[in-house]
Amino acid sequence: MCRLTILVDMDGVLGDFVTSFLSAYHKAGGMGEPSRPIQWTFIDELDPIAVDEAWRDPGLWLHEHPYPGAFAGLRALHERHSVYVVTDPGPHPMIAIPAKLRWLGTHAPWFPQRRLWPISDRSKIMADILVDDRAENVREWLSGPTNNGRIAGGLSAYLPSREWNHDAPRIHGLPTGLAVVVDGELDTIARMILKDETVPV
Repeated sequence: MCRLTILVDMDGVLGDFVTSFLSAYHKAGGMGEPSRPIQWTFIDELDPIAVDEAWRDPGLWLHEHPYPGAFAGLRALHERHSVYVVTDPGPHPMIAIPAKLRWLGTHAPWFPQRRLWPISDRSKIMADILVDDRAENVREWLSGPTNNGRIAGGLSAYLPSREWNHDAPRIHGLPTGLAVVVDGELDTIARMILKDETVPV
């Protein structure tokens, strides 16, 4: 089997960032809730002072709940391919990156921490497959020069279904031959990539 390079997004794929962010926001005194269905731009609707406090709280990542099956899927992919966890470092990377490393080490102590890449622009990373919840990231990567999967043909981007992306192919113009929104978590996506029903759930 050919060894692939696979990028797996952290916030929104491995962990429930939205719930964790809103918890940190309310802890900082922020009022109100974003409109539903939530879009990834929901932070723009919130009080900017409390938003900044939330970004500065390491608990934002340390208390982020993993999605069911996320780390089973990550492990299955990691055992057979070259996997890198990619994550946006946010506005305060000196706080975020150590907290994200600690969170990943807690939930996946077997995963090499050097393979956590804090980067917001996915198009700058050479890879065969991208798993990301943000349609904008997927579109950027698919159109960039570093997408090996686009050249090889076949599916090369997978989005676990979320409130903000379930209509991604129609709304964001994602090419249906290259990207798919999956009704499932990373363990389901891992089965699709590996074509293997034995991935544990």
